This record gives sequence, structure tokens and C-alpha cells, in this order.
Amino acid sequence: MTGEDTVRKRFGRPVFGVLVLLCALVGTGLAADETPAGVAVGSAVPDFSAPALGGETFRLSAETGSGRVVLLNFWGLRCGACIEEIPHLNALAGKHRGKVSVVGVNVDGAGANALREQMEKIGLSIAYTVLPDPEMRVVDMFQLAGAPLNAIVGKDGRLKYRREGFEAGDEKALEQAVVDALGTPGN
Repeated sequence: MTGEDTVRKRFGRPVFGVLVLLCALVGTGLAADETPAGVAVGSAVPDFSAPALGGETFRLSAETGSGRVVLLNFWGLRCGACIEEIPHLNALAGKHRGKVSVVGVNVDGAGANALREQMEKIGLSIAYTVLPDPEMRVVDMFQLAGAPLNAIVGKDGRLKYRREGFEAGDEKALEQAVVDALGTPGN
């Protein structure tokens, strides 16, 4: 008797089918509601918390629960497009203060002290919350393929927008996506 026959006999045909499906999903690295791109637009973003560069703890559900839209910007110190985008994000954070929380998730794998030192070394000024992600927990949640990545989480905790890359002019589309997320009924 093979292992398959033993499982079928012990658990029955329907349970065997579910086990095969689960094994197939685990084999691909995907859960049933995930896509290769990580959290999909329209789906709920799993809650997470992380220590911010300023010492406070950021919790996604605290921001959305307070009625704010959250713009997660995944960026790296060696990413030219990421650095080019930061002044636009600083302006967006200032313009929508109180309604939108802009959060920069660093993808360099550096801890807070090393990240702070490198930012000071290159004179990088960021006017919004920065999350070092040395264990890549948040980066992995979004299955980052390239930086920068902007992901907008609505007040309802669902992903409203996701776009990788940045070129001059993209800041207008990003701001429009933020405005759309702010004005969406039920959001």
C-alpha cells in the first residue's frame, strides 16, 4: 500500500483532495488568497507593527482605525529612483497631514542605527515615518520585486493601489491615487 492509499483510506477521498490542494499551494509558496505580487489590490492587508526610526511603534490597524489612509513606500538607500521620489513624498505627507500617513519601509535590511547613520551620511531628510525592516517581514508580505513600491491602504484596511517604480511625473498619479482613496465611499 502506498502513502497516498494510506492517506485516502484513513481520511477519506474529500479530505485527501483538500490535502493535495494544500500541498500544491504550499509547494508554490502561495496561500489560497495570495498572488505572486503579494497583497493584491482589493484584498485586506494583514495588520503589522514595527518600531519606527524615531523610536515609536507603528501599527497599521491603529492608523486605518483612526480614519487615515496609509501610503507605504518601500525604498532603499542605493535606489536612485527611491531617493528622487522622497521630496515628492515629503510634500504629499505635508499636504495631507492628519488624513494620510506616509510610511517609508526601508528595504536595505539595515537596523535603525545603521539606517540612521547612512541617512545622515548622505544628508537624506525624510519628513514622515520610516520603518527599518531588517528582517524583511513587511517587504516579504508585499513580495517586493523592485523598489520603489508604493502601496496605498484604505481606511478599511484594504489595498487600494500598488505600483512599482518611479519616474518624474509619477508623483501626480500617486497623489491622485491618494485622493481617490480618501474619497472612496466606505473607505
